[in-house]
Amino acid sequence: MKTSAKKPTKEIISCPEGSCLVRAHDKKKKNKRGEPYIQHVHNYCRMMPNYFDNFCKTENPENPDLTYTILTAFGEARGESNESIKAIAWVMKNRKQIKKWKGTYKNIVLSERQFDCWNPSDKNYPTILRIIHHDKKEQETWEKCKKIIEVFLPPIDSILV
Repeated sequence: MKTSAKKPTKEIISCPEGSCLVRAHDKKKKNKRGEPYIQHVHNYCRMMPNYFDNFCKTENPENPDLTYTILTAFGEARGESNESIKAIAWVMKNRKQIKKWKGTYKNIVLSERQFDCWNPSDKNYPTILRIIHHDKKEQETWEKCKKIIEVFLPPIDSILV
């Protein structure tokens, strides 16, 4: 199996939310011909500074945390059925009830290796960014996810443990 030419670096990266830091790791991938290779992923912060926080506060000033769940459902299951969107919501809801997670949906969805759509190298990550920039192409699907999540998940305050 081939490896990428770049060697791992010992870079230090600043991450506003410590739980959002993804450490450097190797990822198995396949090229266009189907041949396997190893890609080295450098340290990165899953939380683009202020991008998502500002959007979530604008989208839902009373409960910006809920907007993270909508973004996650949108990123993970936007082309799927309503049941698939609800399944993503169940995962987030179940994790919310486990004390291991740190109290907010934001911390749950941005935790390392939990939801691929928050990984900048994932194919769905640019779609989340397009919603933040109010791309009209995805607006109908965004509204669908928003309705399902807002009905399915109770307000954050009612489920804090």
